[in-house]
Amino acid sequence: MDTAKTRWDEELNTVLWDYRTTPHSTTSKSPFRLTYGTEVVIPIELTELTWRTDTDTNFPANTVNLREELKFVHVVRSEAALRETTLKQKIAARPNKKVIKREFEVGDLVLRRN
Repeated sequence: MDTAKTRWDEELNTVLWDYRTTPHSTTSKSPFRLTYGTEVVIPIELTELTWRTDTDTNFPANTVNLREELKFVHVVRSEAALRETTLKQKIAARPNKKVIKREFEVGDLVLRRN
C-alpha cells in the first residue's frame, strides 16, 4: 500500500468536523449551532487563546450563558428554516422566470413547428 495516499477512513472525522462546523449557505448557520445552540470552539482555540476563549474564562458564568443561549435555539432554528424555504422558492422560480404564460381555449388556432 502506498503511504503517500491517504485512506478515506482516516480523513472522515476531519471532513465531518468541517461539514458540521461550517455555516451552510442555505441556512447561514452551522449544523452544530442548529443542534447545540452555540458556535463550536475549534481545537486550536483551546491551546492558543483567542479573544473569544480569553474572555470566556469565567466557567460558572459561561455555563449560565450557554444555558440561556440554549433557551433561544428554537428561534435560531426557525430563522434558519425560514431562510432555507425562501431560498428554495427563489431557486424553484428561476427556471420559470422567462416563460411567457399563455392560456388557450378549445378552438384557438395554434402555430405548430415541425
